[in-house]
Amino acid sequence: MGKKGLYFLNEIIWILVFAIIAAIIIFPVYKQTPNFPYIIPNFIFVLITLFLTRYIVFLKKTIIAKKRLLLKVLFFLSIPIVLLLADQYFTILEYFKEFGYEFIPDSFSYLDSRTLGNYVKTEISFFGIASIITAAIFPLRILFYLWKSSNTQNKLR
Repeated sequence: MGKKGLYFLNEIIWILVFAIIAAIIIFPVYKQTPNFPYIIPNFIFVLITLFLTRYIVFLKKTIIAKKRLLLKVLFFLSIPIVLLLADQYFTILEYFKEFGYEFIPDSFSYLDSRTLGNYVKTEISFFGIASIITAAIFPLRILFYLWKSSNTQNKLR
């Protein structure tokens, strides 16, 4: 298997690992409240946080590192992604302000519903804000990487 094949295999393994981690994080929410309307955005927050954190830290070792055009496209796509993530995050916060913990079934006791509601709100806040921050830092990392790689003798190594 060549170097490109190893990069591709590495990327597939990371995708699977991040999908499993995101599922583990989201599972308590989904198991207890399957009718919660923001499961998918929550899952996306977790995935974006994990993926972009990896790309920020290990950009040089990823499959996209040598694809300058793709990096430039991702640089410009980051702006609307940040705006979409922020919009979705504030939509979820508005839902919590308006409806509170109504998504939790009535079979829960008051204490259990508050505990689960606080977990959901804290988890969404953490990963929502983390995804916005990483999506805002990612284009800066791309810019730094492109600048550094164009100003070195051994380009894109």
